[in-house]
Amino acid sequence: MLKEQLVERLLETENLTDELEDSEANLLIGWAIKQIDFILAESGNENEIRSRVNNLTDVMRKINRLVSQRSHISNLDWKNNLAELNSLFTGMYVRADARGHQPDADFNKSREILPSLTANELLSFLLKWPDWSTPS
Repeated sequence: MLKEQLVERLLETENLTDELEDSEANLLIGWAIKQIDFILAESGNENEIRSRVNNLTDVMRKINRLVSQRSHISNLDWKNNLAELNSLFTGMYVRADARGHQPDADFNKSREILPSLTANELLSFLLKWPDWSTPS
């Protein structure tokens, strides 16, 4: 019952995917539903679950904006945005083995290519970026 409520909330909240094409929006929503499953399996009480799903929606909003504005983001802004995204992901997962990427290392490897990626490529990169070892 709780999962259905959480998924319904994702589907009804427009600003989670409003800047994406349908295929990218569907990819982001599908990924988010898998994250809800992970959060439900990992969390014990409903308040913690709801809090972590709120963090999930923050992650989705951030990814929505990054993908839609990708061609207008400078190298420095990519670094700052990835650091912010890392922080948002941290709020989603509380497992002892969860660890975020080091934004500097990833930024240095990929800053030249991020602006040139298609929306779908960037979305796939961002959904795998934090390396939480969660279902993708």
